[in-house]
Amino acid sequence: MQSAPFERNLVGITGATGFVGMYHLACRVRAGLPTRVLVRGSHPWAKSPPPGVEVVVGDLDDKAALERFAQGIAACFHYAARASFRAPWEQLERINVQGTRNVAEACAKAGVGRFLMCSTVSTMIRPAHLHDVDESCLPVDDNPDAYGRSKTLAERIALATHEGTTVVRPPWVWGPGDTNNLPTVLRPALKGMYRVVDQGRRRGEQLHVSTFVRENEALVRDDRARGRTYFATDKEARTMLHFAEMILRAAGLPAVKRSIPGWIVPLLHRLDQPVFKGKLRLSPATAVLARFEQTFSDKALRTLVGDLEVMGDEGFVAELGAWLEAMGGPKRVVRGRKQGADTELVAMIWRWLLEESPSTKAVAAGMSG
Repeated sequence: MQSAPFERNLVGITGATGFVGMYHLACRVRAGLPTRVLVRGSHPWAKSPPPGVEVVVGDLDDKAALERFAQGIAACFHYAARASFRAPWEQLERINVQGTRNVAEACAKAGVGRFLMCSTVSTMIRPAHLHDVDESCLPVDDNPDAYGRSKTLAERIALATHEGTTVVRPPWVWGPGDTNNLPTVLRPALKGMYRVVDQGRRRGEQLHVSTFVRENEALVRDDRARGRTYFATDKEARTMLHFAEMILRAAGLPAVKRSIPGWIVPLLHRLDQPVFKGKLRLSPATAVLARFEQTFSDKALRTLVGDLEVMGDEGFVAELGAWLEAMGGPKRVVRGRKQGADTELVAMIWRWLLEESPSTKAVAAGMSG
């Protein structure tokens, strides 16, 4: 059953200063759709909001700000999170767990009709192969990844707190505007140190940000998604070598030439602190994923919302290359937004997404049409 149309009603986005949230916001602004965002006081948007965007200043700990954010919106897209394999549990618990509770409670209290929570396939990490599993495969309590564990708790809280919740578990989300995941490939590649594991032959899941945004918009418009959890992925799981070479080609960097055996990664992880003083930056999740292939089926989601890709891989790679070039090259992107402190880069990313991105233009056309 389709819910009542609310395309012209106000919706809210948390995490709108990050990768996925900013991309989603740019699509809505391009489509002329009213949107409210929650912004930290230290971010440049707190004093100078983008035209056409309503800003509430506050963070996930600020319940008064969350009440203002939730008042009068028809749906909330909750992207704000600490997404890191290496963050301390105290930070993950405060932002991902308690922060989600605070946003969900504010939206429930304000009568917000739909609440979409962005989770992660990291909720599923375990020392075992998972091949195209669906949502009947559940997270495990002994997940070695603290980030995944925090998101599992957040999922349960959101579903229990807001009756209009839909949880979506994406994998590596990629595309223009990414200064979080993309540097994990670009940084070592720029130093000539990038390696794949076991020749990169294991498959991994990715999801282009444009598809993710279109699917999320479709989910909050469909009452059948209430109380449900979905995996979201690109059409096909790629080998890690293939995906890495797509990224490097977009960045104008040499193809992958070196590989390390998977068995050595857990050993290096154990030696990282005592021998290498943490310089290898290897997490427990990395140690598991270096040895085990874990892929997921998005059949349930695609059956509900359909095929929503706006371009093929070649178009996506060309767009990523154009964005990297416009930002000044991979070195500038690797330095990142610094939580908004790099105001020039923030402005450059926003302008490009709003005015130059072919995929945001295509997504916005679908929203407004």
